[in-house]
Amino acid sequence: MSLLISLRGDKDNHAHAPLFQRAFFYCYFPSYLYYLTMKDNVFLFTGSSNYLVRQEIKKRKKSFAEKYGEQYIFSFSSDNFDIPAIIDTIFSGGLFVTKKLVIIFGVPGDKVSDNKISASKLEQFENGFMSRLDYLSADTIVLFVSYDPDKRLRLYKALGDVAQTKEFNTPNAPGIRKFMK
Repeated sequence: MSLLISLRGDKDNHAHAPLFQRAFFYCYFPSYLYYLTMKDNVFLFTGSSNYLVRQEIKKRKKSFAEKYGEQYIFSFSSDNFDIPAIIDTIFSGGLFVTKKLVIIFGVPGDKVSDNKISASKLEQFENGFMSRLDYLSADTIVLFVSYDPDKRLRLYKALGDVAQTKEFNTPNAPGIRKFMK
């Protein structure tokens, strides 16, 4: 028993995938149908506490740099959001690269003005990233950082199925006391 799926919307390009062999989530993008499975190396950090998000990123960068070296940490924000460079960094392998940490600020669509990326760039990134997601190496760790994401966007919904989401919200009064200790 197999499930016939059109990947590009045309009847000549089909892929056969056994339905019983893997659990999957699916999400429809214009003219594409993707299987989205949870990835161990894709993370989405969100939350109202920018300080806690920055501390977690700092901790992960330090840990990664100690194990693999700082030269394999790549960071992209609204200032240097070059889509081809980001896609190449995420999906290309290197001769001497063992692991990579790629941090992308402002994706999937941030409402915070410091971290905001234009809708056209987000759409281009979404198409490039989602179409290659199956080819993401286990040696590449991708960390998306969006302080106040627009939860209506397709990319946010797709990353909800693919990425491990971690929310960093401002603690309430008892949480602050615990945080201070």
